[in-house]
Parts: sequence; structure tokens; C-alpha cells
Amino acid sequence: MIQDLVVEIFVPECGTNGEEGQFATGYPIARDRILTARHPLFPAPGRDPKHPIEIRWRCRDVDPCWRPVGDIVWEDQGWDLALLACTLPEHIDHWGAFLSEERPVPNAQWYSVGFPRVGGKRDGVRESFGTGGSIKADIDRADRFDVDETAGPEDADAWKGVSGSPVFVDSRIFGVIVSVPKDVKARRLSAVPIWRLLREAPDFCEQIGYQQRKDRREALEHAVCAALGPAPDAVRAVAKEIPGLAADLEGLSGPERAATLARRLLGLEIDQVVVVADRAYRKRAAAQPEAAQAIADAVRAILPAVYDHGVVETVRSACGDVQAGLLALPAYHHTVAEIIMAGADRRPLELCARRDDNHFPKGRLRLPEPPECGFDEDGRQAMAAIEEHLARKLTLDPDQAQALERAVDGFMIARFAARSMADAKRSDAKPLPPAKSSTRPTRAGRIT
Repeated sequence: MIQDLVVEIFVPECGTNGEEGQFATGYPIARDRILTARHPLFPAPGRDPKHPIEIRWRCRDVDPCWRPVGDIVWEDQGWDLALLACTLPEHIDHWGAFLSEERPVPNAQWYSVGFPRVGGKRDGVRESFGTGGSIKADIDRADRFDVDETAGPEDADAWKGVSGSPVFVDSRIFGVIVSVPKDVKARRLSAVPIWRLLREAPDFCEQIGYQQRKDRREALEHAVCAALGPAPDAVRAVAKEIPGLAADLEGLSGPERAATLARRLLGLEIDQVVVVADRAYRKRAAAQPEAAQAIADAVRAILPAVYDHGVVETVRSACGDVQAGLLALPAYHHTVAEIIMAGADRRPLELCARRDDNHFPKGRLRLPEPPECGFDEDGRQAMAAIEEHLARKLTLDPDQAQALERAVDGFMIARFAARSMADAKRSDAKPLPPAKSSTRPTRAGRIT
């Protein structure tokens, strides 16, 4: 569960020898980056410079000890948010939740977990406290939006420690809780809108590598629009399978309809995309083959865009590492392997022909299997067999072969040389000291 990755944060105050301070909640949103509220990191008495900010994980298979974090790599007083540099434990997969560029639908159900005082303690340790309710409507330019929390305490002080909790809707993060509004008996919490942060805080985006994700989605969104734009029947067919979308498309021009549908499809989970597209395709396959083909073409671009970003990002990073060896893709079928690779390359799927409904085709760009002759001692026979196979597969004349060779050379330079230079310029977090033991006896005595 994505909420299992929330972390408890402790900020020691001056004059307390590291035993008193502020508590907050945080969440890992990128490699070695934890997002939290800013104000707990700068307490009124001042932060004790002799003692580091510390975090504690509460998820399975991770020692719940206090661990010092690195620098505050980004903070903004206006947004009241900050990013902490922190080496994530080995088993932590931080790609479970996605920062959302879109505004939440009013009255959508949200949920979260934090470490407010109301959660109480067990053996001197703060307990996590689950929150949830509905999202209240607000204007796009609002600096904050409110969420209902009807089951929590009526005392605002009892919420101290919840700041920094993410606002989840399904698997997306729409906001970060930072305060309790006045005069509402603590029945609402205020959150920073993530969609505005992603649009207006370039330094924040640079720290979390957000541009890479955005580029992949935008590149494939263009491919989806290109497939659906000339096929209004396909747009209508798919829109009918998504509740409420057909009405939203009324009055829009053809390109606007295609773009709106593309954004909606890219916001779905991969299983939802498959169900919606399959229904629309099957209803049009016989009567409107051109519309069915447009739907299939759109799906080839959508699937790489919505597949598990953690897997795709890992593969993309490995492809850019010249020292990386063979990488075992987490895919049972060849089709899934092609989806992952297409996502890493930011391109639509390129699949071989499908034999029947139970066939999962391979990617067209996949390297061939070892030749039937096997690998001989010096490799000459195997190389000749592979060259023969590629020649038959590509059926290139000399001019085409030279063009392909130039394209491959250009691809290798653009992919590996450019990424190596970009990686060399990247400023990573400083090495962190080892985690402190969880048996430290003074932790239970902290004033919270």
C-alpha cells in the first residue's frame, strides 16, 4: 500500500540536547527525496545545529530506527514545503504514488496517514493516524485547497504532526497537508495543490527529476492525439466507455476532443485503459474497421505512458548506464517487456502480428533468439547466422543498409553519450552517516 511509506520526522529544537522538538510527516516522491511541510523544519526556538533532522520508517522489512537525513535540498516559504535528501532503505520502492498535474474532482474521496498527536503513543512511540474524507472545491489559482476530515479531533493542536502528509486519491498525490483552517472546529485540513507546484516551481521539479516523467507523457500524448485526431468515430467510441466523458466533449472541436480524451486515458490505470479500449475496439472492429484501427494505434502509445513508472524509470536509468550489465525485466510475457522498453524509449509499442486472442506477441525491435547452430567457439558461425537472419528480416538494399547504420550510430550517440554527460552534471545528495540504533533510550522521553 502506498500509504505505508509515510515517514515520521523529528526536528530537534535549540537548548534541548536533541530530546525536544517538532514532529511532522513526510513521503518519498523521488530517488533520495522526501517531501514534507516546511514550517516544522524551522521551529520558533530555532533548530539545533548540533543534532540532525531524523526520520523513522514504519513500513514492513525496514528497521524502525531513527535515521539522520542530509540537507534540506529545496524549501519554499510561500508553498510551505521542503525536500529532504535521504538515502532510502534498500527495499523501498518510491514509485508507488504519482504526483498529479491535474486538479482533483470536487467531492472526490481522499485518504492519508500521518503522525499527529491525536494518534497517541504506544510504549512512548507515536502511533500513525489514518485520515480521509472528501475534497472541497476551490478555484485553480488558490494557494491552498481544503479537505474534509470529519472523524478527527476538534482541537487544532491535536493535529500537530500531521503536516507533510500527502493527500492521496487512488494512487495519485494531489496535495500536501500543511495547516488547519480557523473557525471550522478542526473539521478541515488545508493542503498545498501539487498541480500548481509542478507548474510553477521549476527548482522543485529539477530536484525530483519530474521533467523526465513529464517528457515521456507529453511525447506519448502527441502520439495518442495523432492516432485519434483523424478518427472522430474512434473518439466517440472510446468516450462512451468512460462515464461522463461524452458530455464533457460536447461543443469541442475535433482536435480538442482528441486531446481531452488523450489526457483522460493517460490518467487511467493500465488495467482500466485495457478494459475501456477493448470494449470500444470490439464494438467497432466489424462495422468500422478504420475506427477500430485508430483505437489500436492510440493504445500502442497509451500503454507505455501509463505502465508502472518505477519499473520504466529503473530500466531507463539502466539503459543510460554504460557500466550496467544485463537487466532482467519484471515481465512474464514478451508483450509486457515491449511495453516497458517502449516506456523507457518514450515511443509507442511496436509489436509483431498477433496470432489469436491468447497470443502475446514479441516486440519488433527485440533482438533475435540465439541461432539454431548455437554459439561456436570463435563466434563466427553464430555471427554469420545472426547477420543472415537480420538481412532476411530487414530485406535492405545497400542504400537502406547504410541509412540504417547511420541511424543506429546517431541513436547510440544521442542515447548513451548525452545521458552520460547529463548524469555527470547531476547534483546528488551528499553521503549520509549510518543510521542510529533504534535502542537509543532517550527517544521515549521526548516532549511531543
